[in-house]
Amino acid sequence: MALKPDYAILADELFTLEHADFCGVPGYLVLRVRSGAQSLGDLSTGRAQKLGVMTASAAGAIETIVKAERVYCLSFCEVDRGLHFHLFPRTSGLAAAWREAAGVGEDAPIDGAALFAWARATFPAGAALPAGFPTVAETCDKLRGLLDPA
Repeated sequence: MALKPDYAILADELFTLEHADFCGVPGYLVLRVRSGAQSLGDLSTGRAQKLGVMTASAAGAIETIVKAERVYCLSFCEVDRGLHFHLFPRTSGLAAAWREAAGVGEDAPIDGAALFAWARATFPAGAALPAGFPTVAETCDKLRGLLDPA
């Protein structure tokens, strides 16, 4: 599955890291394992360790660049059976927009699964984002600079 070149963050012999092209939430990345694995259990110990390091690095970059308070890490592998992870930035601005849409008070706990589903439906690629959100293009540039400075 090839994404737009401007969505590519980094790639090496083990992984690709790209911005989601189907959702306009800045910093929503998809980390793909290049081995053909379909589950974590398919990975060798060494590859699993490298996946852990890559996931932590990507999540840290998302936290830094988009000021995410949480980075949700999800892997379903249903539509695309190849092992991949959705790294989704839950920022304070996104939480506020979800709370308003859901009609819950600002002290109510955040339902991460509901927020994730709502954001994907509410902000498909090209949809207008709430004021103050960076663009996907500038976010990709900053993430590339932090994760792949070469």
